[in-house]
Amino acid sequence: MQSTSFKEEKGGKQRDSVSEYWLPFEDGKTIGTLGSEGGSIVMDLEHVKGARVTLERECGSIPFAITIGIYGLLFHTHFEGDSEHAERYVELKKAQINTVIEHYELPLESRNTDWSDAFNLLMDELSDMVGVRKDEQKFSEVGSINRGDSEIVKMLVAAFGVVLGNVLLDHFFAPFGMMLMPIALTISASIAAFSTTNLNVISKSFLVYGLVALQDIGIKLYGGGSHDSEGQAWIHMMLFISFVPTFVILVLSTVKAKEESNSTKISAILIFLFLLYMHFMLFKDLGLGRYYWYHWNG
Repeated sequence: MQSTSFKEEKGGKQRDSVSEYWLPFEDGKTIGTLGSEGGSIVMDLEHVKGARVTLERECGSIPFAITIGIYGLLFHTHFEGDSEHAERYVELKKAQINTVIEHYELPLESRNTDWSDAFNLLMDELSDMVGVRKDEQKFSEVGSINRGDSEIVKMLVAAFGVVLGNVLLDHFFAPFGMMLMPIALTISASIAAFSTTNLNVISKSFLVYGLVALQDIGIKLYGGGSHDSEGQAWIHMMLFISFVPTFVILVLSTVKAKEESNSTKISAILIFLFLLYMHFMLFKDLGLGRYYWYHWNG
């Protein structure tokens, strides 16, 4: 418990007094002492890292000065955006400061406003600040989420754009798209795996598979030239060549996800392999017999 002393000259006489004021919450716990010291009202908050608010007395009036550090220290360290907690604190401060005024018979007259009103204005300002900061925090969180979602959308558009662009290339300028399949899938898988940091590893597993499936299905259905068994064999060969870098990229991305458990990482990799196996079994003969011819292909 902390005692504070107060000396005041009033009517040509010096009056000494010592007082302690506890600041209890409803549960009976105390958060510090409110006393008076050296001509100033001082609030010591024991568990707010020694932060102090000093209301200085000058020239018979009582204007207040705020230690700048108290703003961030008090409302970030102690309340952490808890407006309900802060409101209770503000009400307690109003009550306690009025007790101090009455105890020391402090003069209330001032050039601008009386001291209790000034303190109330200060407390209201701090209370409003908590609400504003809480709203700003929510806005910041929402903005961060929106920015994160926007970045994911951009990366997905880029990844799928590479795949679709390669399908169009193979449609109009076969067989260049088919031959470039490993490069296209390596680029798109890298974008999907490493640029979408907000996605979990399971989602990335489905995403990378989706890119592989779209590339394979797109070329089998819309690739230029005659879709015979020989062409199908070439597509399958390029698909398996593409599988190597794509799988390595997915594994590296999964291993780097420190927030994911090992079981989740293993599940993501197994899901990817299972999806690829089922894809090959279901679509291995897709597109046979189709034919697209353009005069610039010969």
